[in-house]
Amino acid sequence: MTPTLYGQVDSLNSVPGPKDGVTKLALQFLKINFTPAQRELLEGVTLEFIFYVDSTGKATLEDVNGISDRTILDSLYRTTEQLPAFYPMQVNGRKEASIYSMTLEYPAYTGPTSREYGPPQLEDFEEIVTGGRMDCLIGAVFNGPAGNMNEYLGLGGGMKVDALFTGKRGYGGGIFMNAYFNDLEKDYPINTTGTQNGSQPILLIGLALSKVIPINERRDLIAQLEAGLALQNISSRTNNDQDYTQLEGFSPGVSLHYAMKVGNDRLSSYYYQPALVAHYVNFHFGIHPIFFDMESASGILWEFGASYRLSYKGIRSYKLKHQ
Repeated sequence: MTPTLYGQVDSLNSVPGPKDGVTKLALQFLKINFTPAQRELLEGVTLEFIFYVDSTGKATLEDVNGISDRTILDSLYRTTEQLPAFYPMQVNGRKEASIYSMTLEYPAYTGPTSREYGPPQLEDFEEIVTGGRMDCLIGAVFNGPAGNMNEYLGLGGGMKVDALFTGKRGYGGGIFMNAYFNDLEKDYPINTTGTQNGSQPILLIGLALSKVIPINERRDLIAQLEAGLALQNISSRTNNDQDYTQLEGFSPGVSLHYAMKVGNDRLSSYYYQPALVAHYVNFHFGIHPIFFDMESASGILWEFGASYRLSYKGIRSYKLKHQ
């Protein structure tokens, strides 16, 4: 660590410097909780810090030389808010604004964050504070019709795919897609030369709003409001046949999920940012009213499902155990 030292030139002239000493200033930057990947980038690197010190002694970090990683630079610049007070420069007894520079070499880290010992494990952390959560869900459903469509469709199966982001307060949203295949029990009353599909494909795709309600550390209850486009192929196009029937409509809906964690959380990273990864077995029940432009095809689809849920939780801050 090589600072530009503060000191008296004479009683009326002096150069700028931190009031609490250079060590206290350097600690402001050394105690930043960088990620393991960021610490590797900083190992053995000498950084030059350039400060602007105004006539009152308030210092502002103006530039950092020696590193180009944007996330590291952002962390360094944010530390400006906690900088200690400086002695301003004096020229002939008058306080003036000036520039102060300091070079700082980050040490090679040992222990759980070093290359020698590999990446840290969960047991190496004393504290972890998580932020947002990203869930990806895929699974199978069993469903049945109600309302007008019940006269024409039987029971069926299908699949459900969700991708949802949840904020730290438990509210979130994303996209959903449900695909169903229900047996045709009776032909729809439409005028077509095409053969109606024996297994009627129905697709729901749209947006979802969600609320995660933790039950305990290993179980979550998740409520979702879903709304989107509904499509049903009553008859399909074959070869060059133009006489086929596809219905379009709107479907609001609601689903309630019960997620049970399998195994323990695992430490991972996403674009060099640390994250906790968890795996869940998910069971849900949903109801989807469907409004097509054909009254006989409109109604309600209910569903039960079992699925796999993959969850990523971003790590906002952490504290490693002392080795």
